[in-house]
Amino acid sequence: MLYLTTACDLAYAITLIKNHEPVWERDHFKVSLPEDELEKYDNYRDLEDTGDLKKFSPKMPRFSAGIGVKRTFGSVMWNEEGVAFYDKTCKVWTEAFRNGAIWDWMCSGWNAWVIKNNFGNHWRKKKRTRESMNEMDGNKEGGFIRG
Repeated sequence: MLYLTTACDLAYAITLIKNHEPVWERDHFKVSLPEDELEKYDNYRDLEDTGDLKKFSPKMPRFSAGIGVKRTFGSVMWNEEGVAFYDKTCKVWTEAFRNGAIWDWMCSGWNAWVIKNNFGNHWRKKKRTRESMNEMDGNKEGGFIRG
């Protein structure tokens, strides 16, 4: 699986995570609030204290708030900071992928993680019964069972 991943794929995933970090942190913060402060979060527009307003108002994504960016087909909605972060991250990971020692280290780490977490072992070949084999033999449309 690691061999199918490019440096730009990894940079894109990292940028997506970095983009949504403030929103996820806010959701985590909201879950840990006591009942009386949860009301402040739900009615943050009515708060007059600027400290409370900053604390309880919702957060926007870091790079893609959608403000001041015209939507175009096939392009991302990141601001200049997001595009710069992606370019920098892609450059760093491209250099890392080209370094043989780092690549070997990442592959061994990936393989250890796959074994430890039993990744990919949830796919199993179906066991066939005589009845299903007879159905497939009787089917004239290429061996597929009609559903």
